[in-house]
Amino acid sequence: MKDKDLKIGLIGNLNNNNFSLLRYLRDLGFDAHLLLYKNDGRDGMEHFAIDCDTWRVDQWLPYIQRMPFSNEPLAAAPLLFATLGAVRGVIRYWMGVQREWSMPVTTGALKKEFDPFTILIGSGIAPALLKRIDRSLDIYYPYSPEIEFYKAGWFLRQIHKATWISGKVLKLIQRRQALGIQAAKIVLNSEPGPTQQHFVDLAVK
Repeated sequence: MKDKDLKIGLIGNLNNNNFSLLRYLRDLGFDAHLLLYKNDGRDGMEHFAIDCDTWRVDQWLPYIQRMPFSNEPLAAAPLLFATLGAVRGVIRYWMGVQREWSMPVTTGALKKEFDPFTILIGSGIAPALLKRIDRSLDIYYPYSPEIEFYKAGWFLRQIHKATWISGKVLKLIQRRQALGIQAAKIVLNSEPGPTQQHFVDLAVK
């Protein structure tokens, strides 16, 4: 396959990692596109918005799209649990407890977003998301120490505090995330210590 035939999808943008990669790849002549999660640059992460990282935002907007699902566990959950979570989100939204809610993520919606791309690079919940459509990342890198949605401390605390049913769902998503990471063709990690040990435990180089 020639470089001109490649269409690269960059999933997620915490720390503006993939926006930086978007500009680099497009400068090299690759057809790269940034696929923002619904909550990227929002909900307390506004400092990671696109316009916080460039003075020429209009130049890059044609290559950026926002996906209809968030970087959160429910996006990778089985449809039944995702639907129940969406109903809960609507109720909490009406009560003023949370700012927005998300529709349950179907496999059809996932395929619509990711099928156009020949190469997928990502972080966040991306490995578990792609497991739902039997696809894997070409490159995965964690943004969180000890790997987000797997062994990161904040995620383990979320599991510990959850109800019995919610805890079971979170553990299923944790397992799906592990399988998605194992399926990635290339895994990049700059974090020694516990993060590296988790990759060793997963038999991931």
